[in-house]
Amino acid sequence: MKDQKTMHDIRLAIFDFDNTLWESFGAHDQAFSRLIDDLAGKSGLSRDVVMEGMKAVFDVHTNMFQYSLAIPHHAGLMGAHPGDDLVQRYGPEIRAYEACLQDLIRPYEGLVDTLQALKARGVKLACYSDANISRILAQMEHLGIGDLFDLVCVAGDRGPERTYDPAEPPRYESLPDEHGFVLRLAANIEDHGPKSHPEILQAILAEMKVRPEQAVMVGDHPVRDVAMARKCGVMGIYAAWGKKILARLEVLDKVHPYFIRICAEARKQGPVDADFVADAPEQILVFLFGDAA
Repeated sequence: MKDQKTMHDIRLAIFDFDNTLWESFGAHDQAFSRLIDDLAGKSGLSRDVVMEGMKAVFDVHTNMFQYSLAIPHHAGLMGAHPGDDLVQRYGPEIRAYEACLQDLIRPYEGLVDTLQALKARGVKLACYSDANISRILAQMEHLGIGDLFDLVCVAGDRGPERTYDPAEPPRYESLPDEHGFVLRLAANIEDHGPKSHPEILQAILAEMKVRPEQAVMVGDHPVRDVAMARKCGVMGIYAAWGKKILARLEVLDKVHPYFIRICAEARKQGPVDADFVADAPEQILVFLFGDAA
């Protein structure tokens, strides 16, 4: 039997972004909870009424994930301030929410050390996310981890110039390399993102010049990260640390259909079919190389 330290000949580690590199759900939940308190305090409405109004908005606008955008649609706030421009009236609260969220954007504990240890072993690093390009670039800069990555592949910002044509295949496009890493765009992708298309992952492997068995995909979604990778012959590691926050959400699991659904799914979820389930980032090193050095 081979020694565990040489068992996995990994040349490329591909990481999901949200809830794998940083705790997106927890940060948004904390910031949104503060916004609800601020709205209740200024409007005179109870916290419960503000939350009920938010839920009514999100039940209609199910793809609204910039939560302050719900304010001008909130029936309770409109009733409290008839005819007012609610975005202007609650401008200070919106800015406080955005500042709070920015302060909460930070890597998971042990994540940076793990990335640095992989780099020290000669492993190339890629980030592959369904998130749009403008948000990824801004948050990568804020997290201070962009210089550790060799390649970042993201979804395009949806607009009239980037419509989806199901008759055409997805495209793997080059963008100017102005960020210290190679930047690639998954284009002609439907709303549920590029991870529905294994050929995008295959294009990343080809560009990085590694075979599927020399790569590992790390992500918090059992299907869109782990199963997708394994379908391509890539080792799939489930980042279980990214879902621990679901049991501790204060607001989003009560008002937003997406979080109501994924929290219900998490409660029912059985064992994840992955090559390895990691409860913390540093466990990746133990699994791949036999130690955390």
